[in-house]
Amino acid sequence: MSRKKTKAMAPKPIANTPEQKNQQFWNKLNTFVQASDLKDYLSSKTTEVTDHFNYTVFKKQEEYNNSKKKYLHDGKYAQDSNFITPAIPQISTSYFRQMNNILINNVFMGYAELAVLLQNPILNAICRIKSNEVVNKWIELVSVNDEDNKTDKITELEKELERLDVKTKVREALYNAYAFGGNLMYFKLRNDEDELTKPLIIDDLKINKGDLQYIQCIDPNYYTPLNYDTIHPLSEWFYKPLAYLCLNQEIHESRVFKLVMNEVPDILKPTYYFNGISLLQQCAPYVMNFETMRTTIIQIAQRYNLSVLKTDLEALMSMPNDAISTASLTNRIAMFNYLRDNLGTLAIDMKSEDFMQLSMTLSHLDRLLEIYSEHICVPSRLTVTKLFGKDSKGLNATGEHELNNYYDMIRAEQEIVTPMINKIIHLAMLNKWGKIDEGITFKWLNLDTADEIQESQIKLNLASEISQYMTQGVITREQACERLANDPKSGWDNLEFIESDFENEEIEPDPEIEEPQNEKE
Repeated sequence: MSRKKTKAMAPKPIANTPEQKNQQFWNKLNTFVQASDLKDYLSSKTTEVTDHFNYTVFKKQEEYNNSKKKYLHDGKYAQDSNFITPAIPQISTSYFRQMNNILINNVFMGYAELAVLLQNPILNAICRIKSNEVVNKWIELVSVNDEDNKTDKITELEKELERLDVKTKVREALYNAYAFGGNLMYFKLRNDEDELTKPLIIDDLKINKGDLQYIQCIDPNYYTPLNYDTIHPLSEWFYKPLAYLCLNQEIHESRVFKLVMNEVPDILKPTYYFNGISLLQQCAPYVMNFETMRTTIIQIAQRYNLSVLKTDLEALMSMPNDAISTASLTNRIAMFNYLRDNLGTLAIDMKSEDFMQLSMTLSHLDRLLEIYSEHICVPSRLTVTKLFGKDSKGLNATGEHELNNYYDMIRAEQEIVTPMINKIIHLAMLNKWGKIDEGITFKWLNLDTADEIQESQIKLNLASEISQYMTQGVITREQACERLANDPKSGWDNLEFIESDFENEEIEPDPEIEEPQNEKE
């Protein structure tokens, strides 16, 4: 017989050295794409994570020993008899195993993986809700000095902001910052194609009327930082890029505004491409735990009742042929399943068979799912009512304090967005009037606005207060009208009055109210 010749297979490269194992670890870590397999994939890499960190400690120990030998050889510390070797902490393997989940969950996932996670409805809703809440009430343009009448200019500026669709663009920038960790807002000026690499000075000498054409948001998938300083900590540009590469176009940092809602330490900024930590990355482990529990509860509910048929298995299995005995048992179970629904009739042997059902309790499953849903609100800092639409539970649970804390968090994030809106308003002023009017600014509208019943009660209390002061002669009718006209919550802020109507007018005191007597009298 002739033997077939087989080609010798080349052996697969084996990682023997610590450097090869370290590189192999990071190569494998960057291969996963599917978010559903993320947890299982990372949990199987405990040993490799341990080897990686052990290698890191080994390299630090080796670098220290080499530097120590160098210093002793050069005689820099030879005359110092009190030279003490710093203690290198010996971290056990069990420590790395305990910290594995925390460390892996904080490794930068990559923008492609984050885009895949956005397909999850809960993670997508977190980014949508937070970006909508920040700009929900929006802003109001106001005059810095109340004496200056800038109503016409404010109206023109509001129309310009509507033309630029600023509210929508800010919401989009927030969504990208929450989902991917950052966003670049680009301000398109007329004929700026040849000046994108040059700094932009926002003043009336550089920007004229009609120069601002539109505003564009760019997510981190399409830009890369360039020219950043990492060796001069005293510099104002320390770990701050001087330019960005938007695909194949370089643009100076002054021509864009980078929005980051969750900054990372400087040492990690190059890893995150000088953006922040994605909210998706922080919430993904909690959402995966919630999805796992939800699937488990569905499976428990599907197996709520377990039907048990007590039959004579010895008689069925004692047939001479194993195939016949197995078929007889299978046919009996098949007949039982076929007739077991509520519209059928279950026939069993009166003497040798019996039927029973085992039921499991489902009383605490809903609470278990609520606990996991509340865990999702920890990294996102959303309330359960905002995220899932559930009311607060418990005795006298109104959710008032929870909502107040939530509004405080939203106000803090509005402060992060304030510089970007200031820049947009200045550009809109230059585009509309050719100069910046420092007498116009903006303020964020109040988040915790009262409902109709609360507003009516506030107005009633104000009217009662003013009426009491007038009857006691503390204020005049003119002062009362001025107070109502200047209060936007009074409902009479559009009131117009003429001062001559109140001249030489005396207020008759109320006879029911006794005048205060002098103590001396």
